[in-house]
Amino acid sequence: MEKTSAHVVPSMVRRNFCQLMTAATAAPFMGGALSAHAAAGHSAAFLKMDRSEEPSLLLRYDRSAANWNEALPIGNGRIGGMVWGNVSEEIIDLNEETLWSGHPRETDNPNAKQHLPQIRKAVFDKNYERANDLAYKIQGTYNENYQPLGQLHLSMSHAGESTNYARALDIGNAVSTVDYEVDGVKYHRDYFVSAPDNSMCIRLTASEPGKISCRLKMDSPLKHVSFSRGNSCIMQGQAPSHADRASIKADQVIFYDPKEEGLSFYSQLQVVPEGGRFWKYENGMRVEHADSLVLVFSAATNFDGFDVFPRKSRIDPCKVVKETFRKIGPVDFKELQKRHIADYRTLFDRVGIQLGKGASISKTTDQRIKDYARDEDPDLVALTFQYGRYMLISSSRPGTLPANLQGIWNPLMRPPWMSNWTNDLNTQMNYWLSWTTNLPECEKALIDWVDNLRPNGRKTARTNYGAKGWLCHNTTDLWMQTAPAGIERPRWCILPLGGVWLCQHLWMHYVFHGDREFLEKRSYPIMREAAEFCLDWLIKDSDGYYVTCPSVSPENWFATAGDKQLSISKASTYDMQLIRDLFTNCIQAAKVLNTDKEFSAKLQERMDHLYPQKIGQYGQLQEWSEDWDKPEDQHRHISHLFGLFPGDQLTPNKNPEGWKGARQSLLMRSGEMAKGGKGKNDADTGWSINWKIGWWARLHDAEQAQNMLRKIFRFAPSGNTLSSQKGGRYANLLNAGPPFQIDGVLGFTAGVVELLLQSHDGFIHLLPALPKNWPDGRVTGLKARGGFIVDIEWKDGKLLEAVIHPGHEKEVRVHYQDDVHVFAKIEKPVRITRHD
Repeated sequence: MEKTSAHVVPSMVRRNFCQLMTAATAAPFMGGALSAHAAAGHSAAFLKMDRSEEPSLLLRYDRSAANWNEALPIGNGRIGGMVWGNVSEEIIDLNEETLWSGHPRETDNPNAKQHLPQIRKAVFDKNYERANDLAYKIQGTYNENYQPLGQLHLSMSHAGESTNYARALDIGNAVSTVDYEVDGVKYHRDYFVSAPDNSMCIRLTASEPGKISCRLKMDSPLKHVSFSRGNSCIMQGQAPSHADRASIKADQVIFYDPKEEGLSFYSQLQVVPEGGRFWKYENGMRVEHADSLVLVFSAATNFDGFDVFPRKSRIDPCKVVKETFRKIGPVDFKELQKRHIADYRTLFDRVGIQLGKGASISKTTDQRIKDYARDEDPDLVALTFQYGRYMLISSSRPGTLPANLQGIWNPLMRPPWMSNWTNDLNTQMNYWLSWTTNLPECEKALIDWVDNLRPNGRKTARTNYGAKGWLCHNTTDLWMQTAPAGIERPRWCILPLGGVWLCQHLWMHYVFHGDREFLEKRSYPIMREAAEFCLDWLIKDSDGYYVTCPSVSPENWFATAGDKQLSISKASTYDMQLIRDLFTNCIQAAKVLNTDKEFSAKLQERMDHLYPQKIGQYGQLQEWSEDWDKPEDQHRHISHLFGLFPGDQLTPNKNPEGWKGARQSLLMRSGEMAKGGKGKNDADTGWSINWKIGWWARLHDAEQAQNMLRKIFRFAPSGNTLSSQKGGRYANLLNAGPPFQIDGVLGFTAGVVELLLQSHDGFIHLLPALPKNWPDGRVTGLKARGGFIVDIEWKDGKLLEAVIHPGHEKEVRVHYQDDVHVFAKIEKPVRITRHD
């Protein structure tokens, strides 16, 4: 029989695995065959997972990008670049996070209040068709669009053909490179975007002096002018005052209104050659016979807040950029790169992962994706796991906006779904990994943004629904639209609990990272105010339950008599789970802060009478208050499983019946109970598959999770941008929704963590759903609730050892299979080992 034990580690240099460790006070173990030993009081040297032991952190290619979906992303949260890596005609797509169409505008619907009682009556009368028709009367206007800044073009003066081409993205250092050879001369380029210096930095070198010659220019699809001044190329311009969403077909879809102008932008490329000469050339610059060339780019807009019209902005983007260059001072590329890498690795190096033997790392990344169906390469999984962390660090930093649907990377004036923030999953999915892979700094951008939603959210709650508190509907944009966005079917619009789901991140920020002051001064007031809206939004039905009405299960529909697609009802399971989550979190937060007892009691009373979750005719967790679920429904959204993941309401301990029902729902949606459905067979949409990894992990089903991995690593040709072609990964490992959405990239990382470590059910669970094709591996630096850092190593599919590092909580239970350790007080790291 196997046993596990907990004790001090005198030395772990052998596996180079864990931190300085000494004893913890161990309470008697509970259940299982394990024994828990108090550790002796001595310490040992700690070594993190060494870079040489972790599989390659390189994305590698033997050709340049054929289009945007093959380019390599770099960014610092503010400035984004997509590097194509062309030899002769290099292209770098440019973005600045605040460059959006539009300006502040009224989006609330004062007529909504008068229609609300009519909708509720129709629902309670079970006249769902009338309720659906009336719901159109409480909708609003579409969001604005995230805009591209433009492109940087480098036209190289190469006389011959190139050979020995190599293109790479080193996600361990956040640096992209290009290497090639022409006429015996070796050329090398480095690209990165620095957060400390708020700039994109590029260096071109050659193996022989005087071999760098090129033309440089910037252009943009927006209204702009480009010119050169001194040693810089400059581009400045203006975003549209309005851009229609991509689905709208009309003679004019881009608008520049001189009365309400859009945001202005200013960008500058500083050109610093070593040797040779440079001069103004057309609207850019030309460099001849330099030994090397350094380019430093920065950009800014005049965005001055969601409620400030561009024409009234106090910000001069030209001054902002000039101040950036003043702080940089004389350009020293090595120093810029040193600061960039040090800053980046402070975040990235917190977690290491090794899942395989590294046998395939010599292949190009696109080939590795193509080969996954055959070899199920665990090293590719590890690379993609870390790629998600790279992408979040590169698109979300303190003081920036949160990552939108495409992070910060977008080449289109009318991108899919406006490249907005979609709050029925996508925005939240971007940040799950910030909890478990220890990136709280990245999540602060989201929390600041949620706080900034409140002013408009209060106004929408009051204007549209006559309610207190604040809310946010399904989508929003730079201008903080909180009203229902769009005039399409209500299932995409009437979702007033987007802010409630966002509030989960406020509580989880405390649960994982333990910042009590932040909870008191920032998080709890926002959560409380969202709960006030819910108290007003809930009404009693004829059975005495509190329900939401109107209520939608995001983007899905049900059919009653006549088989008409309907979406408006009462008390969708999604709604009820979100409100339970918020009320529970508010009560727990108030207890931590020793405040608001009366308000907590009110929330508890209301929660005790919420409409219950139900099990339907197929044994499934019902999606709606009525048993309308169909086995042939293959819809991509399975929003009623929020309580399974990322929530914690559906667990074997808290709600075993609901947990089993969730499994049946997932089997239905995964095609296990049907051979495809008419018009709704989109279960393989990119982000949806990535969410399913987390669900199957929470159901402790490694085999089903492994099936999801096979779907995720289907190769998506770069031209695959139509939503009728489902899922996979592009050559650059971006998630193919299609089209590209960053949520699948970031959600993947969070899902892999759930296979290795869970902590949502009141204890730390080691290796709860380990796939069979990861027999040996280790991971360091994962974070569990309570702030505990966890390192795990396994061999032959079984736990070898784990180390639990102290968190802000002291007591913790640790489970592995049937064994349980209970530690009453962890003050120093402890090790758990298996004994055969």
